[in-house]
Amino acid sequence: MDLEFAAEVIPQAEPAIAIDAIDEFLSNIEKSGNYSPELALLYGRGERLAFRVNNSETPWSITFGEGGFSVSKTDGNFNAELVGSPVDLLLVILRRRRVDQGNVEEIGDRQLVDFWLAHSDFD
Repeated sequence: MDLEFAAEVIPQAEPAIAIDAIDEFLSNIEKSGNYSPELALLYGRGERLAFRVNNSETPWSITFGEGGFSVSKTDGNFNAELVGSPVDLLLVILRRRRVDQGNVEEIGDRQLVDFWLAHSDFD
């Protein structure tokens, strides 16, 4: 995708591949939470953020607790939610595209989304 951006081409991927990439990123970032100063800032009081693929019932769910954050695939009530195609969500989650640059719908607390995006880089 980075090569496509460098060539000024709109990134594309098969939906299943983008979904797998989101799964892998969120799984890895949760495991890295104890080792990254930025990720250590991702804690809260039970706030919940969801990433949902269009027309999908079960989102990826981030819960911000006192001891850090956790990732799961559970539905429920969320403080904020990002909804879009697998590729659009992946690009936002990886911070390759701003939320307002793609076809991603933002629902709820914008500050929670910004908080996640500001601290979820573990490159």
